[in-house]
Amino acid sequence: MSAALRMSTWLESLFTDVSADLQPSWLQVFRAQQFEKFLHRGLPTRKEEWWKYTNVAYLEKTKFSFPVLSEITKIPLKKTLDSAILMVFKNGRFSQELSRTHLLPPEVILSPLNQAIITHENLIKPYLLKKQPELRNSLAYLNSAFARDGMFLYVPENCIVPYPIHLLFLNTEQDDFISCPRNIVIVKENAQVKIMEEHAAYQANNYFTNVMTELYVSAYACLDYYKLQNESSTATHVADIQVQQKHDSHVNTFFADYGSRLAREDLTVNMHERNAACHMNGLYLLEQDEQQIDNHIYVDHVATNCNSSMLYKGILDKKSQAVFNGKVFAHAGAKQTHAKQSNHNLLLSPMAEVNTKPELEIYADDVKCTHGATVGQLDENALFYLRARGIEKQEALQILAQAFVEEVMQKIADPDVKKYIQQQVRQHANL
Repeated sequence: MSAALRMSTWLESLFTDVSADLQPSWLQVFRAQQFEKFLHRGLPTRKEEWWKYTNVAYLEKTKFSFPVLSEITKIPLKKTLDSAILMVFKNGRFSQELSRTHLLPPEVILSPLNQAIITHENLIKPYLLKKQPELRNSLAYLNSAFARDGMFLYVPENCIVPYPIHLLFLNTEQDDFISCPRNIVIVKENAQVKIMEEHAAYQANNYFTNVMTELYVSAYACLDYYKLQNESSTATHVADIQVQQKHDSHVNTFFADYGSRLAREDLTVNMHERNAACHMNGLYLLEQDEQQIDNHIYVDHVATNCNSSMLYKGILDKKSQAVFNGKVFAHAGAKQTHAKQSNHNLLLSPMAEVNTKPELEIYADDVKCTHGATVGQLDENALFYLRARGIEKQEALQILAQAFVEEVMQKIADPDVKKYIQQQVRQHANL
């Protein structure tokens, strides 16, 4: 029996479990359609251009199961963002006892996904059933088929959410399980909100997180989206983030990846109406042998006078690997497009490897588009300068590495979020 066939067999068993959940008939039909699409496509392979440097074939060798409900009643060894609206998910399922939502404005809808399907069916249904572009990876179909929980957020017109929403997915005390959270965020006209989605682990090994987050940002609305990934060093983390922007909307994204065995971040931004702006920033820190991060960003400029920027930086040690592919597509009608992208990498080991490919595909006149990438080592002169002033080598290396990442850290506007992310990064990367 082939590995692919063995995988489809145990996946079908899991799908039977999902189908047994209480759910509307339209959702059952949708899940079945998505599952069939995944079985038809199968796992991504290195024959696909977008997966050329990333091999997930090893996922076929593990028979993952759904996690059982966790009994933990406190967040172990983990601080959360102060003065925030907090939603906690233990092994993919919402935890009311660990969450705190009293700071939420009363007009805002914030709910676990499985509850929202029942209580706000007419509101959420068009977004769940929305046809997705075929370019997305096949694991997004698996998420649609298996998602049992996640966050649903609806921010009405003219509403400003005064505190960040901290979405914490905590994987804990189990092994060999699969978790498929699904998050849907709807920000209506002239509204503002900040979201921090964090994935962390405590005593969990060899599990598979397959998450999908959809961000719908209406005209004149503002959204800041932060994503922190600190999974177990034996875990696999695959994420599909879809951004849909209306005219005159503004989106800022920030990604920080420093955990997991393999992490894949697919970010797709659609700017199909005029005057939209999206600024994307990322930081990845790899310290273990065979650890890999793959960032794939696709920005679709369709309308006039839209603005996008990317700045991603990475520090790699030992025998780790990073992949960066940032593509800007400017259609024929996308005049006055302003787009720039930069990817810079610092190698602390001669065995570390980076495959970077910034791309521009332009079919419009009157545009300003730039791209660039660098891969290098620490400046020996700067290191010597610090050592000559009595600074120990390890401390000098930390100073130079911290200076390298500071540029992208400065892109975080919210001071509380910035402080929290800096603390997490320094704790886990010795910066």
